[in-house]
Amino acid sequence: MSGKKRRNCLPKNILLLISALLSVPAVPLAGQIRPPADNQLKTPQQTTQALLAGQRVMHTFDFEERELHDEILPMYWTKVTTREGFPHYAKGKLDSAHHRSGQYSFLLIPDGGSLGYEYHARRIPVKSGSDFQITGFVHLENASSCRAQISCNLTDRAGNLIEKSRHNSRLVGIQDHSPDDWARLEIYVPGNFPDARFLTISVWLLQEEQWNQDALIASPIFRRDVKALAWFDDITIFQMPRVTLRSNRPGNVFDASEPAILQVEMQGVASLDYQALITVQNAARQLIHQEQWLLTGIEGETTLKKIELPPMPAGLYHVRLEIFAADTLISDRQLTFAQLAPLSGPSSTSGTDFGILALDSDIKEWNTLYELTRLSNAKLIKLPVWRRRPELPGAIFTESDFDEKLFQLQKNNVQVMATFSEIPDNLALKMQADQRSLLDLLNLDPEIWQPQVAYVLAQYALQVPYWQIGPESNALEQTWDPRIRPIIENMRVEFQKLVSNTLLAAPLNCMFQVTKAQIGTPRVTLYISSTIAPQQIPYYLDDCRRRDLNSIWATIEPLDQRLYHREHRIIDFAKRVAFAKKGHAETVFINHPWQTRPGNVRQLVEPTELFLVFRTLADHLGAARFVAQLNLADGIPALLFDRAGAGCLITWNENFPPQQDDPSHQIELFVGENPVRVDLFGNRTPLPVRNGLARLQLDQWPVIITGVNTALAHLRASLRLEPEVLDASFLRQAAQLKFTNPFKMSVSGRLRLLLNLPQYQNWVVDPPFINFTLRPGETLVQNLSIKFPRNELAGKKQLEALINLDADRSYQIVHSIPFEIRLAGVDLHIFTRRAGQRDLFIQQVVTNVSDYEMTWYSFLDLPDGDRQERIISHLQPGATVTKSYLIPNAAQWIGKYLRIGLDDPGGTRRYNYLFEIK
Repeated sequence: MSGKKRRNCLPKNILLLISALLSVPAVPLAGQIRPPADNQLKTPQQTTQALLAGQRVMHTFDFEERELHDEILPMYWTKVTTREGFPHYAKGKLDSAHHRSGQYSFLLIPDGGSLGYEYHARRIPVKSGSDFQITGFVHLENASSCRAQISCNLTDRAGNLIEKSRHNSRLVGIQDHSPDDWARLEIYVPGNFPDARFLTISVWLLQEEQWNQDALIASPIFRRDVKALAWFDDITIFQMPRVTLRSNRPGNVFDASEPAILQVEMQGVASLDYQALITVQNAARQLIHQEQWLLTGIEGETTLKKIELPPMPAGLYHVRLEIFAADTLISDRQLTFAQLAPLSGPSSTSGTDFGILALDSDIKEWNTLYELTRLSNAKLIKLPVWRRRPELPGAIFTESDFDEKLFQLQKNNVQVMATFSEIPDNLALKMQADQRSLLDLLNLDPEIWQPQVAYVLAQYALQVPYWQIGPESNALEQTWDPRIRPIIENMRVEFQKLVSNTLLAAPLNCMFQVTKAQIGTPRVTLYISSTIAPQQIPYYLDDCRRRDLNSIWATIEPLDQRLYHREHRIIDFAKRVAFAKKGHAETVFINHPWQTRPGNVRQLVEPTELFLVFRTLADHLGAARFVAQLNLADGIPALLFDRAGAGCLITWNENFPPQQDDPSHQIELFVGENPVRVDLFGNRTPLPVRNGLARLQLDQWPVIITGVNTALAHLRASLRLEPEVLDASFLRQAAQLKFTNPFKMSVSGRLRLLLNLPQYQNWVVDPPFINFTLRPGETLVQNLSIKFPRNELAGKKQLEALINLDADRSYQIVHSIPFEIRLAGVDLHIFTRRAGQRDLFIQQVVTNVSDYEMTWYSFLDLPDGDRQERIISHLQPGATVTKSYLIPNAAQWIGKYLRIGLDDPGGTRRYNYLFEIK
């Protein structure tokens, strides 16, 4: 049959069977067994080459070469010696100490340096236009900081490396070992190189100095694993059908009204060689959907498979497409997409005062940037005026079609803040070698930069309302640059030639103590570092205003995803935004909440979970005004916001105990007629209401409560006891109960303190009833007399109050008024630790923080009624004393309580503290 095309000679019954199989639609794999991993199929005698016989395997390195030669190295491998940090004495060899299959593997011995070996550049021929998959495995020892990697290059007919064809696997460490003590390495190489004729691969064991670029910046001291070893085995090169996993939406973000549809595009599939398994998981890695099918097609043609997923809650989802040949996983594709929830705020206010930064090259092409900005619900976007390389994707003011892009944004109510951040190449050429920053440029002779600035302003000064002078990186500088003021003044002169009252802003680090006079403008874009606790953000904003920086646009930095767990990062981010709004930031900016990564054919743009959180917060807090902070219960703070009379609360449980089976805390409160709970991703759940009270269950995740009666919540927030700290005394004490009428009308009613509850046994509070009538904005001040019993425990307390209120309607409110009991003038700390197996050691540290001498009896009451006492005599102001107690055989009282404290010899003050023996 030479010279003739071979025909398909399969029997007819087999063809019918294949046709029937292909006609069966893919269904979710409920109860179906997942194809086994390759390491589950092999016996020690099998090799990868034997197992994959008959598949589309171009080459396999199983290193079973001892029957062919007696050389130390495997055939056609050459050591890399031309790179810095790769010593000549490092070596590799065939070795039998560890092998994934067969009897041999390729051992790399770097001997304190880095080591790499490259395969011959013209030994593995390839078919031009094909895609390739390289998989391999590595076993590491003594490699705490070393990383292993394989890489691949395509070469031309002469064996020369083809530019941009190099692809690397991920760096793996010893922590990446699977249960069989081998780590999988994988590279996908697109065949978009018409000159490719050969393929070559390399194996690497790299010290930290070679692989960790962050370490190069942070420190010149690197860790070295002198005795590190790496065994490579079962490296297989597949000629692959081109299989691309994508969605039909820019940036892989589906709006609330859009079904999530995945697309699998296949090229070069001509027989039933491959099985595909697709798995969809939510952000918590719970299985949502699973489907498998045979990859089929016609050689040279492209087929497209669409997978419409079932309705899902709003959230981030991870997709993995695995491709199997002969029950062996040879490749996988991954994709992340977001399903959005409907927006609930009015279109005129939702997203107002929220913006994103689109200043770096990761924003990619314009349509994706525009669509993701629209879906993020941001109403402001920072774009660069110039870019050093104007051909990069995105949007800059000097583009010929920028007018169209600006109109597209403004049509969707997105305002642009123009940012002078980068220096174009034609201006950079006019600067000295030591002049690199934008401030260096703008500090030069205006004749150098003024023509290009004037060109931009002539076109856009009237269309763009906000301009930032200086890049965001200026806010990251460690010291303040005083050149910013004359630059701001020069730029203001340029603007005033065309338009008056332009809003010019300067980037500022919130750590800098500079004033309006030093900057030259009261408007700043304030960079708030992730090192600042969320609750401290309002104080930094207030401090800026005290320095006459009255117009603050806050840029929020989230926690580093490399250092913090997903849950911690999302919770912290939501609190940062909420507290920035509490601090009256005019606008809250974040860097664009999507990221890019290399795909098998092109760069992928994918959302992060912060995309959904930002959209939800912008929806509910856009144009909202902070009203008050209140405590719904002990350890459950709430921030109250109002927007045109509609209120919302952001609340969470700070006492969340993760070690309990049911950690959430349930409270009841009156918030409004139709309250709705909204999670950080936008999913809405109506709250059950009974007798006018909504039941709310909380854990550590912040939630948004909508449908809140703002005036009523404001009244609750104003209800307080002054002073908030009462002395640990059993004498009568004076205090004041206060609250303010937030309604726009006069109110009246009665407040009753619920002293009949068990926790208030033997408390005396006079008067227990308060009748009131208040005009709008008037504050009630009621004097109280409070007496606690001798055995009352110190610490945080709450006084429960029932309020019957007549306002726009009748309300009945139960509210907890927080306060604390502690000894005035005394700082007291108690420490415990085990002594041996059964004894307990207790230390009581007492400091006199008053301005007079003190004498106390320190005491410890045991569960059997015995008491131990120590005297603290004549403790001088500022002095500290420690009293110690040893409890023999404390294990007999596990689960019982000890009482420890201080007694006033005068007989009027007593500090009581209980702790459980565990």
